[in-house]
Amino acid sequence: MADTRAWATEARSSEAVYRMLRNRIMTCELVPGQLLTERTSAVQWGLGLPPVRDALTRLVGDGLVQVVSPNAYRITPLTLKSVNDLFTVWALFGPEMAALGTSRADPEQAGRLRQLMVDGNAVLAGPLDRDQVLRFIHITERTFDLVASASLNDRLLIEVYRRSPASCGVFWPWSSSRQTASTRSWPLA
Repeated sequence: MADTRAWATEARSSEAVYRMLRNRIMTCELVPGQLLTERTSAVQWGLGLPPVRDALTRLVGDGLVQVVSPNAYRITPLTLKSVNDLFTVWALFGPEMAALGTSRADPEQAGRLRQLMVDGNAVLAGPLDRDQVLRFIHITERTFDLVASASLNDRLLIEVYRRSPASCGVFWPWSSSRQTASTRSWPLA
C-alpha cells in the first residue's frame, strides 16, 4: 500500500509505527482476530523490529491487541459482550465527562470545543472513506483530551478514555457504513 511506504520513509520511530498500526486497526485494515507477528510485520512494512515491538506493546496497553505468544499478537476480537461492556461504561462515564469538562472550560477552551464540534459535524456530513474516518477519530480524540483538560481532572479522565477500546473508534467502519450523511450526527454538537 502507498501509505506503508510513506510511513516507512517518514519515520521508523516507535511512535510512527504505533500510529500506523493503530490507524490500520481503527479502519479495520487489520481486522479483529487477525494474527500478527513482530518479525512478519517488520518485514511486511519495511520497519525495524524494535519499533514494531514497542508499538505492539503500546497497543496491548490500549486494549487493541492481545499477546498470543512472546512474539505474536492478535487484534482484539470484538464480541457482543465487549461491545455491550463498552457502551455500558460510556453510558455512565461519557455524559459526566462531557458535563464536567464543558462546565469548567474557560472561554478559549470553549471556543476550541465549538470548533471541534463544527469540524466533526463537517466530517459526518459527507461520505466516510478511510481518511475521513481517521480524521473524525482524530477530532474525537482532541475533543475528549480538551474536555478532560478543562475538567481539571485530565490525567484520570484521559486515562479512562484512552483505555476504552480505542475510544470507540474501532466501531466506525461498521457503524458508518450503515448510515447516510443525513442520519449521522455528533451528540456533543
